Amino acid sequence: MNQPYNEQDVLFSSIFSDGTGLFRQPAEPEPGDCVAIRLRIQRGADVMVSMLRGFPTVMAHMSRYKSDDAFDWYEAKIYCREQPVFYSFLIKWEDRYIHYNRL
Repeated sequence: MNQPYNEQDVLFSSIFSDGTGLFRQPAEPEPGDCVAIRLRIQRGADVMVSMLRGFPTVMAHMSRYKSDDAFDWYEAKIYCREQPVFYSFLIKWEDRYIHYNRL
């Protein structure tokens, strides 16, 4: 069962991604570019992270590509087309599913 958000769960406040160069490389891709999409989350959290994109939705597994003192960083790569690519993230943590859409 998906439990409700609890503000005391540190994991929730650690989830972050945006459109800057730290989380999307290149930050302003051209059609045909291979783009790395990244998400950071509390270091050591036992999670499975996926990127959701497109209509109909396609799910792509994200791999942990680095860790620092505070966070594990996950990454997936996509190719840009002529049309904008919309994406969000699905994190499975314990018995919860967290949908993160950067808003």
